[in-house]
Amino acid sequence: MSPPESTDIRGGGLAGAKPKSNIYTVLLGVALAAILLATLMLWLEMGTYEYNVEVSRLGNVLSTVADAGRKIDIC
Repeated sequence: MSPPESTDIRGGGLAGAKPKSNIYTVLLGVALAAILLATLMLWLEMGTYEYNVEVSRLGNVLSTVADAGRKIDIC
């Protein structure tokens, strides 16, 4: 009995041939580009505020919402 003939064209490497890109690979690249662009835009926007992101008005808003909830007996 002779060994079966190999029709493997991938070569002798462990990883084999490099797979072709498909639409999902392209979409992954587009998503990465969008995330990097959004990060850059956020960084530029934060630069206009000199990276000062204090939340001073939020306490007033939350206390107003809590007071309104108490008045209508939700809380």
